[in-house]
Amino acid sequence: MKSILFTVHIFFSINVVQSQVLPDYSNPVIENFSLFLSGNYDTSLIIKHHIAACKESNSIIYFDILGRIEKNVIINADTVTLLVLYSYDKIRNTISTESSGTFFPTPFKATYLKTYENGRLIKDFLESGGWCRHIGYNKNGQISSDTSYGIEHFAYLVRNIEHDVKGNMSGIIVRQYEGRDDIAGKIISARKLFYNDRGYLIREEESIQWQGNDTKNVLCPNAGSAVYRYNENGKLAEVIRENGPSQKITYLNNGLIAEIVTHGKICNGEVYNRTKNSEYYYR
Repeated sequence: MKSILFTVHIFFSINVVQSQVLPDYSNPVIENFSLFLSGNYDTSLIIKHHIAACKESNSIIYFDILGRIEKNVIINADTVTLLVLYSYDKIRNTISTESSGTFFPTPFKATYLKTYENGRLIKDFLESGGWCRHIGYNKNGQISSDTSYGIEHFAYLVRNIEHDVKGNMSGIIVRQYEGRDDIAGKIISARKLFYNDRGYLIREEESIQWQGNDTKNVLCPNAGSAVYRYNENGKLAEVIRENGPSQKITYLNNGLIAEIVTHGKICNGEVYNRTKNSEYYYR
């Protein structure tokens, strides 16, 4: 459960592709809640339309008047099984989260720390239940590396990220390590990203063949190559993946995500079909 929460608590900022929807460089499946929880959403939409909360399945995310997450509540059988509270500093950085509920006899905390050098952000740090994650930035403020560490404090997943002259992510290499003694690691994903004249991400080309495994996980680190399609308003409308699940996304008139339909095969090759609807509550 704690490892799941580590994933849930990840908060990082990367280059925005068309406002609310952002194809995450590590998780190939786009979910509305994943965008909220990772901070990859357009807070101006939340503020503009006075969004107080968003409900999806048995989860509700509450926002403050600045468009930030106040709390995340998961309810099963009329019982709160998970409550995550968010705290911020004076410059709006997330500094901590605190989880409580059925699985936590005592509150479970995650701590965030941003490191600055001469006023420039150079590293994000997240620690959660023995797990931690370091995100490094280049001199232009773009993410250049993303390293996840296990509970024994060795790196088990390292992402190195390249950018083109326009500042867009142009290449992502993911290397996986099997333990403290694994020095070389294994490249499990190597992608090139391509954009159209308007700066929209239109395709990814994967050069490493994903072998799959027996984990029942939708979020494979390698879903093959992908094509991105947009609607007439410039919003991401469809993602077609070579191996992982493909998706279709529809929006409300105000630009917020209304529905995400996911279909295809997950990490271990099993068929995965799911439709998620988002319901918004207004102030």
